[in-house]
Amino acid sequence: MDQVSKPKRGNDLAVRVRKNRPSPDAQSLAVLGHAKWTLENTTDVHVAKQIRDTAESLRRHFRSTASALAKEDHVSFGEISELKARVTEAFTIRQRAAEVKLRAERRLGQLLGGCHLRGGDRRSKMRQANSQLQTWGISKDQSRRCQRIASIHEADFESYIANQLRQDLELTSAELLRLAARVAACETECITRRFRPDFAGVKERLARLVKQGVTVSCVFISPPWPAIVAPPLGCASDFEAETTRRFFHALRTLPVPEVCAPRAHLHLRTPWEWHFRAAKILHGWGFTCRSAAVIPVRPRAYGDYWRTAYDLLLLGVRGRLSFRDTSVVGWLGSHSDLTDAPDADICEAIARVSPGPYLTVLGTDCPAGWTAVTDE
Repeated sequence: MDQVSKPKRGNDLAVRVRKNRPSPDAQSLAVLGHAKWTLENTTDVHVAKQIRDTAESLRRHFRSTASALAKEDHVSFGEISELKARVTEAFTIRQRAAEVKLRAERRLGQLLGGCHLRGGDRRSKMRQANSQLQTWGISKDQSRRCQRIASIHEADFESYIANQLRQDLELTSAELLRLAARVAACETECITRRFRPDFAGVKERLARLVKQGVTVSCVFISPPWPAIVAPPLGCASDFEAETTRRFFHALRTLPVPEVCAPRAHLHLRTPWEWHFRAAKILHGWGFTCRSAAVIPVRPRAYGDYWRTAYDLLLLGVRGRLSFRDTSVVGWLGSHSDLTDAPDADICEAIARVSPGPYLTVLGTDCPAGWTAVTDE
């Protein structure tokens, strides 16, 4: 009697996948596509909450489906092409569901932020807010998280979605909440460092020096540069843009050329992020940018490239004035303690190479023998 040959393990797995595993279908993609369109047009909190819950259910389902298929693909040593296609399809739908979930949470936060859940009499309003959230099936913690996601600038939110999808990385609410925290910190720093962008006090004091006929051969300027938001995702608020514009206009219009001798050095401290603008300001003051020294500082925010841990001290020259000591290396400070080099130390290094008299503008510390002009 002829023996019936047993099917190979790979074929057996393929049969089992076709019979027992629910295949991701086009209906799920259609539901997600319609949900995304609905979110853009709805003003109903309940609808946004339902879409969020539906998307989360689909995301969990296809996450477990993709995990199970991946395990079987591993057992079959990757010999079944159908399994690979199913894993890819499940991951794609899972990402689409995660995107709709995040968009729903953002829309939910926008709607909740406009509901004025707090205000007036504290006790009665708090009870009213809690009852409203309970009616929608939303917890206070979920409301808080959704409103934090909604606080992210639209360009930053869309950039996060596009970057994660392009790199096949998982879309998560936790990462968006971390982004919201970084943006809030940047805006807080920008507000707390709210310099007077017109530099009225500095202009007045410099004009007084010009009236008195004071001229100097060396100027060190250390402006309170606007806060830098690390790429690729940053804070793009109207407040920051307007303040930055006013800052650069005020800095350009300082009467620095009038107080400098025909042959002079100008040392301008700037973060790397602003050094192109700083070089243009130097040129506008009538100085030629000749070189730069490096000032080690505490590492700044993370980004996609080198983590910046230095400022630049741009050298502007007017009238072909050379250094007194040309052996000095353009490296001021040390990374050993990871502390910012104070302006007084930089002034001492400048005094080695540039002739006096000396003037420091907007510096935080001034050594003996220097004339200080601040905005205080």
